[in-house]
Amino acid sequence: MIPLSEAQQRVLDGVAPLAPVQIACNRAAGLVLAQDVVASEHVPPFANTAVDGFAVRAADVAQVPVELRVIGTCAAGDGTEWHVGAGEALRIMTGAPMPTGADAVVMAAAVADFRPEVVATSKIKKPDEPSDMSLRLTQTVDVLAELVRRRDGVLPVIVGFAAETAVDGDDLIELGRRKLARKGCDLLVVNEVGRQVVFGAEENEVTILGHEGTHVQVARASKAAISDAVWDAVVQEWKHALPLD
Repeated sequence: MIPLSEAQQRVLDGVAPLAPVQIACNRAAGLVLAQDVVASEHVPPFANTAVDGFAVRAADVAQVPVELRVIGTCAAGDGTEWHVGAGEALRIMTGAPMPTGADAVVMAAAVADFRPEVVATSKIKKPDEPSDMSLRLTQTVDVLAELVRRRDGVLPVIVGFAAETAVDGDDLIELGRRKLARKGCDLLVVNEVGRQVVFGAEENEVTILGHEGTHVQVARASKAAISDAVWDAVVQEWKHALPLD
């Protein structure tokens, strides 16, 4: 048996690149570009956010915890010319333009674990005769694990969120611990779903798990109070990560 690298080289030595051809875009599926295609203009033509969150001034959040005044909400397509001043934040949605004065976004978004394997380019029409349809899903990029992988050093503090269905509280913690180990983040905020305690409710209850075995149980409270507890945990992680004088 020959090494894999040698086998690959033998295959490459036996083939040659095809000559480039021009072809309509709707017939180019599965082909490879012969040269780079460069856009003639920026798309979009303005700085925007790729994730929901809050547009802020980085200087305002350099020291945490901090309380900022939320001046409004900016959605994608919003034509309002927002400006974020000192001590202010703007609730901003995916695709929305960055307001003047802001140079950072505190991101908060729920990411789907799966997507359709095949995307239809036109309406999927119902056949004349009744029939079943199967939808194949493929796993999306693990954003949380990827953020951890790309981090250089111990900062920033990375927090993951896990909505789980569990048999009981012990099972919920065990599921959270396993996910924390897989993801490699600093903190994992775990809450149980399925008992009508989360969606559409004004309150929630969570457990904040730390990578060093810490365990903070936050009893049922307002979501604002829970966010305060999460920030408290972030601050503690941040302090531990700072180099000692």
